[in-house]
Amino acid sequence: MSGAPSLHNVELWSLNIKPENLCYFWLDANSIDYEKCKERFCYERNVSQQQWMFSEKCEEFQNFLMQTALRKDVILISSGRLYEGMIRLGYDLSQLRWIFLYCGKKEKYESLRISHRKIRGVFDDPIKLYDTLLEYFDDDTRLTEEQHVLITDLTVLQKMHRYRIHCLFHDKIKTFYQPENIWSPWRTKDWTLKLPTKGQGTFVIQQLYPIPFRLIISNMNDLNNIHPSTRAVIMAVDTDQVRLSTIYPQDTQPATDLCYTKERDATLQKYDGDWHSYWLTFSSAYRIIQYGRGEVQPKFSTMKQELDEHEKVVLEEAEYVHFNIKYKMNVWTEGAFDDIMRIIVGEEPILFDPPLLITAQDNFSPTYPASNDGFYINLSKDPCLHLYNLIIKLNFDVNQCTGLTKIIEQSLRNEDGWCFRKLKEKHGKAPGCSLRKIALRVNANEAQDLESKYSSVIEIWPTGHLSPIRHYHGVYAMIRILHGKLLLKFFPEKTATTDSDTSLYQLFEPDQITWILPDLNQTHQMINSNSCGTCCIIAYTYHHTSTTPASNNQSNTIDSSMSLNDACDIVLSDFIRTMENEKMM
Repeated sequence: MSGAPSLHNVELWSLNIKPENLCYFWLDANSIDYEKCKERFCYERNVSQQQWMFSEKCEEFQNFLMQTALRKDVILISSGRLYEGMIRLGYDLSQLRWIFLYCGKKEKYESLRISHRKIRGVFDDPIKLYDTLLEYFDDDTRLTEEQHVLITDLTVLQKMHRYRIHCLFHDKIKTFYQPENIWSPWRTKDWTLKLPTKGQGTFVIQQLYPIPFRLIISNMNDLNNIHPSTRAVIMAVDTDQVRLSTIYPQDTQPATDLCYTKERDATLQKYDGDWHSYWLTFSSAYRIIQYGRGEVQPKFSTMKQELDEHEKVVLEEAEYVHFNIKYKMNVWTEGAFDDIMRIIVGEEPILFDPPLLITAQDNFSPTYPASNDGFYINLSKDPCLHLYNLIIKLNFDVNQCTGLTKIIEQSLRNEDGWCFRKLKEKHGKAPGCSLRKIALRVNANEAQDLESKYSSVIEIWPTGHLSPIRHYHGVYAMIRILHGKLLLKFFPEKTATTDSDTSLYQLFEPDQITWILPDLNQTHQMINSNSCGTCCIIAYTYHHTSTTPASNNQSNTIDSSMSLNDACDIVLSDFIRTMENEKMM
């Protein structure tokens, strides 16, 4: 497709698998995007460029199919015009595994998907086409024998669904991958795993009880005896300290310390009935090792080590990870151990934090200012894309009641106003809770005619009010600032305290949108710090799931039972009507 935006800014990490039975044929009048896509795809997925072909003639494609009959699984990327031409001429396309249409007028060819079941998508965006090709490649290669070689036993790693976040940085798009493979070495009795990609990876250890453990990243499969050529990085996590050390062939001692910490935010947490996460991510390409607790984001790391030229070879040669725990395995049955510990493996390193702001096609071009970096929603899938479309359609002021926000401000200040009286009423029903910790909640479901699995809530936070530390367990959500400014304080995990050193602040302004995904941005606190007396009005749209507030120590807690699933004070239509009546008074 001519005139399409460039693919050269797509940055993705990969599995390094070679499915020799797959081949890609690009049928189009323009070869520019073909060359860019082929080059990056072959590099990222370690595929031979001989598995990619190009032509602008349908006859050459037909000859190719005849030559490769029954020997290859052919994936076709075609312009809509040429594909329609082949259909009219009665071409036999039964050999094709998948079909992807790439055209300038996407809507013109969408109807073809109904009658042609092998068409997996119609695209006018090269980045989205590229990402979809990667997804289907990864799905296909998981079924090949190469995956057995990579992960010697299919029972070793079990796949769980994780959302891909496409992030815009300046004029580049990078993809943030959450770890998604579950490893249960106590079931396989094999405490060593071959890294999916040499020299990089991410490991998340989730525990219900504090069980000291060690992760050893090494070039050796067997560490019973330290060989002269053994190289390793050792991350030891205990209740009183976290220590990072290395083993080199020339070392005279068993291990050399790189760094360690005794900070409370880094060490194993005491049993409190909640699960705690500890993670390690590393990359030989960037010569970096990071460790943290809670959500797997570099901003929440408590230990970061950049290796020098002498040390980097330890990661470059790393092929295996070994997991050790200070526990007697005969105390627990396999099933019981599943109930107290999980290990999640990521094939890619986590090198950047996904931006907190949502950005969309409407305010993006390759030359747009860097201040518009963000979570690029146009490359997302449901439920995120659907939640975004819902929240941008919620125009709280213009479509409902003219000057609504001004009326709300007056109602909050006026002792006879509905908002003022409702806050007092809620405060009276919550003994021991400060008035500053209470907000108004408006149910906006009826305004958007939502499906049962989606909900929309509007919250009104008077000046100086702040929420508890909220934790949303596995929820998808979008948060939009409708009026005023909101300070959001993000925490690495549910049991964080308000004075946590690893918390992160960001101020959001009107019409800005931020996001929540399972295991990302799940724990935060809302603060209306505006000193000018302006209230803050926000809207949530979210995908239904259970939510619970975080429990904290008594000295720093902001205790409240409020969550997204709590009862609202009023439905939106009644609220609008009430405010209109106050306007007339």
